Amino acid sequence: MNERIPAHIDIYVRALGREQALAFILKFGGTLLYLSDSPGKASSAAQMVGAAGVRAIKDELRRRNFVNDQRVKVPVANKWAAGELARNGLNKSEIARMLRTDIATVRRWINGGGWKKGNVDQLALFED
Repeated sequence: MNERIPAHIDIYVRALGREQALAFILKFGGTLLYLSDSPGKASSAAQMVGAAGVRAIKDELRRRNFVNDQRVKVPVANKWAAGELARNGLNKSEIARMLRTDIATVRRWINGGGWKKGNVDQLALFED
């Protein structure tokens, strides 16, 4: 699995660290979150990563010039999460169940195959 962290996930990894970013993305991935400047106890994000964690995410978003850093859509990031979970010792079946993804897809992600390439016998449309 590729060690490079995709840019849309790097925000959370820099703000929270790898382990906490993984847990945050697994819990909130695909949702729209409101990140307050002064998160309270009612904030689900603050309950998970603390007020300091929420502020760290906001600081990272501001550093990257996000226009609206209060409402953020957390990426799903299943491919990256699969690699992190495998690195943490989970087997492919456990990862597939956790991510609700087909095991063949998880196997392809972890073995570095990426997405299906299509028919290799088909001629290229554009030559380099």
